[in-house]
Amino acid sequence: MSKRRMQKQKNDIDSFVHFDKNRLDVEWERQPVLFHEYATRLAYAKEARDELYTAMKAMYATTYATVRQKPHLFGLSDKPTEAMVANAILTDDEYKDAQEAHRKAQLQVDLLQAAVDALNQRCRALKMAVKLFGMDYYSKPKAKGVDQDTIEKVQDAGIKERSRKRAERKAKRKEKENG
Repeated sequence: MSKRRMQKQKNDIDSFVHFDKNRLDVEWERQPVLFHEYATRLAYAKEARDELYTAMKAMYATTYATVRQKPHLFGLSDKPTEAMVANAILTDDEYKDAQEAHRKAQLQVDLLQAAVDALNQRCRALKMAVKLFGMDYYSKPKAKGVDQDTIEKVQDAGIKERSRKRAERKAKRKEKENG
């Protein structure tokens, strides 16, 4: 697979990992379609990888027989040892090409498996987002008699206080590690 095609696939995966928490209904409709698409791609990629593995093993056996029958074609003596035969096979250009094709197919399987795993994780994240939405997690606080600016100032102050405390704890940990 070309680097350009792999980058496009990575961008496709990145696009579905993130979802819009304000459009959970649409995201849930997309989820099974995306999962099916990538699970199917994974199955076909595994089949292709397995076919290449079988071809690579057949290539190994054929080359082994050729080396045994005609060792002089590979620059070996008339009675080569097993190690000499194995080395001759590993340096054979056709066998190296078959190995490279198998490695690329394995990479494709790994990338698609990562996509399927990401979709499983996305499903769990969507479930949690729906649960949080049902609990009004994403709603803005409303207060009677207090204007919105005051609420935002209190929230900002709380965030700054938590950040300050976190920085103090981190500094203490570093001090303990260094001292």
